[in-house]
Amino acid sequence: MVENQRKHERIDTMTDRRLALLFDWQLRLQLYAEGNKLLAKGLLRAEGRKLLAEGDLHWANAVLQVCGNITMGWENWNVKHQSYECHLGTGEVFGFE
Repeated sequence: MVENQRKHERIDTMTDRRLALLFDWQLRLQLYAEGNKLLAKGLLRAEGRKLLAEGDLHWANAVLQVCGNITMGWENWNVKHQSYECHLGTGEVFGFE
């Protein structure tokens, strides 16, 4: 009984972690979209790049807080979103759906 309860707690923790990271990933995508809009207009390039950097920084801090110090790789360029998928050392992949 106790072993089954621990399994459920672990699953709940993994689900909560995944939801927290999905929220932060979506925030990163929104910042990237706004930054890319500014860059596409050709005006306010510094502000556009600042939004891209803020999105990356926010994402890195979220991963560090939720997962700890793990590897993070960027693969599979997405033209529409002007960004890469993020592959975490835990095996999770955050991309564009």
